[in-house]
Amino acid sequence: VQYYFQASSTGGTAITSPTNAPTEVLSAISEVSSAMVLVDDFDGTTTNFTTAGNLGPSKGGCMRIAPSTSNTCNGPNTLGGSYKSYVTGAITSGCNDMDGGYTELLSPVFDAQGAETLMLGITTFLSNSTGANPGEDPLTIQVSNDGGISWLTVDAIYQSHNWTNRSYRLETLITPSALMRIKVRAEDLGAGDSQVKAAVDNFAVEAVV
Repeated sequence: VQYYFQASSTGGTAITSPTNAPTEVLSAISEVSSAMVLVDDFDGTTTNFTTAGNLGPSKGGCMRIAPSTSNTCNGPNTLGGSYKSYVTGAITSGCNDMDGGYTELLSPVFDAQGAETLMLGITTFLSNSTGANPGEDPLTIQVSNDGGISWLTVDAIYQSHNWTNRSYRLETLITPSALMRIKVRAEDLGAGDSQVKAAVDNFAVEAVV
């Protein structure tokens, strides 16, 4: 960064530093660095993400599989080229919709302390537009900075959508810490019957310090 100072005296005389600015300027090094503090496309043999909730696969619980074009819930992620995804109610012959409960996907705890900018990238799929009471059950994205003791909602998505890339500035919502965690929750808890199917892929969190 190159810069100089200029001010005016009470008599109207311009004063600069350095004295012959802007021919001569001051300089300083602006140091900004970024790091990917969490990345998982779920294609590996293992993952540090975990699942929770009160539904098994037959009722719409979350599982990590390779979605196929024959699945009744969704096909493969066409945006990120990822092979495996976390899908609700995954079975060999297709995908069960969620019934009377919830399922959650939780990231491992990651360190983002000191980050001036904290960006979350995620790819989602949601189908909740059929059934007797469509559109009443959201796919919810939440963030925690205390390891998962408390959660803040980043987004509650009610609109059905095919695979969609999403990004969020987390530091505008919560103070980055050494105990950050992300949670995605799908549910079928509305008053009436709705057909809910969801999938998640391509987690990425970038910290800029």
